[in-house]
Amino acid sequence: MSIRLSGVTIEGGLGELSAEHQRLQKRLASGRIPASELFAAARELEAAYARAGYVLMRVVLPAQNLNDGGKLRILIVNGYVERLDLSALPENVRGRVESVLRPLVGKRELRLADIERRLVIAGDTPGVALRSALSPGAEPGATVLVVSAGYRPVTGSVGYDNTLSSALGRSTVSTGLEVNSVLGWGETFYLRAAGHPSGNDNSGFGGLFDSYPRMRTLSGGAVIPLGIDGLTLNLEATESRTAPKPPFGLPQTASQFERYSARLRYPWLRSRTLSFASELIFDAEEERIDLFLPGLKLPLSLDRLRVLRAAADGSMLLPTGGVLSGRAILSAGLKAFGARTAADASPLLPLSRFGADADFRKFEAILSLAQPLAEHLGVAFMARGQTSFNQALPRAEQIGTASFQELSTFDAGTLGGDSGWVLRGEVNSPWSTSFAGVPMSATPYAFAATGALYLVHPTAVEQATTHVTSVGLGVRLAATLDPSFSQASLSLEYGRRFRDDRIPNDNRFTMVGSIRF
Repeated sequence: MSIRLSGVTIEGGLGELSAEHQRLQKRLASGRIPASELFAAARELEAAYARAGYVLMRVVLPAQNLNDGGKLRILIVNGYVERLDLSALPENVRGRVESVLRPLVGKRELRLADIERRLVIAGDTPGVALRSALSPGAEPGATVLVVSAGYRPVTGSVGYDNTLSSALGRSTVSTGLEVNSVLGWGETFYLRAAGHPSGNDNSGFGGLFDSYPRMRTLSGGAVIPLGIDGLTLNLEATESRTAPKPPFGLPQTASQFERYSARLRYPWLRSRTLSFASELIFDAEEERIDLFLPGLKLPLSLDRLRVLRAAADGSMLLPTGGVLSGRAILSAGLKAFGARTAADASPLLPLSRFGADADFRKFEAILSLAQPLAEHLGVAFMARGQTSFNQALPRAEQIGTASFQELSTFDAGTLGGDSGWVLRGEVNSPWSTSFAGVPMSATPYAFAATGALYLVHPTAVEQATTHVTSVGLGVRLAATLDPSFSQASLSLEYGRRFRDDRIPNDNRFTMVGSIRF
């Protein structure tokens, strides 16, 4: 069955897709065509609307009598979300999710990006694993957005690693606890604790619960949503204490670091494949280092900083299946709000670094890429750097590159500089299986990392420029205990470190494990 049309009338639709309208009109009025072509053209126009982001638009052929020489009538229905079905949501989070999604209801010309943004922001509600689907509404073009979720009011984690130096006890145990959305605001309150599990050394130093532990970090805070468009306020307090075991014959030192932070964050782009956000951060920091002699405690240095930071970060799911992410931070130390400046320091109580001041500037950036190449082959790259603009920085603001994600064969926290950079590359081979119904994975990898650290005013026992390198092999093991909330992971790594200062090269075995619940 075929027909010859004199023209095509399109009712409704959007002007920005007029070229697609004209293409369809020309296609159907170009001569005798099979009747099946009418439906194919309508489907392709609907697909063009979907590609432009209008996934709720529908292209229909209403009932009509057509003869040779007649005009075809096509109707474009401007789809919309008729209502939300939130009946399957737990009560604690229903109000928050509804407030985030409510702007979608009744809005015409909805784009996929608008729907995704609202769904992802709703899914960011702490303790929630959101699921959504569309079902037909009561009216033509109407859609019901059906939302359900798993919810845990309390989540947490435990962990263990041996990334510390021997002076700090080598091993660390950690735990975390989050209380999620119990007030119905979409808020979370959290606590974190980490430390070396030991008793004191009979001189009052080293005990995890003592005043001078080998290493102990405590932090707590809250993340509170402001409005329904993703803006959040994060308030946090952190205290860290260390008392490294001194070399034989040398006196004991101890440090105490405190930080109080306020972070305002807004996601400018938020979807499943692309995100970009910015942060405005204010940190109030204090670090004190003391020297202990028999019966005597002497202050070595005292920093009191007030730092304003502007940050931006983003991530992108690439068409090749890889993930590209990055973050940049510009920090400015302020001579205000109680900051301790170089003018306030004295020979008896200096700042932590010679030539440093509370008024400083620094810029830090990080870029990472994880890319699968084949079913069991992938690569990962990371680059991070910091410049202090040729200024000496207080100790807490220096760049540190000794971490398990970077120069992992060095003891954590032992590499620092006013400026510096690090590059790391990895080749990995991911494998997946299942045991007793639990999905598991093993990813062997080989890595190499290199970097440099620069001190603006090195002391007589420091090196102005230090080059460092790590190479090694490892394996990452993981088990998904609950797809939404519970995972277990264990990383094992062996490698060698190289450096061009007075400290010898050495080998290192590292283990990092955690369980989230």
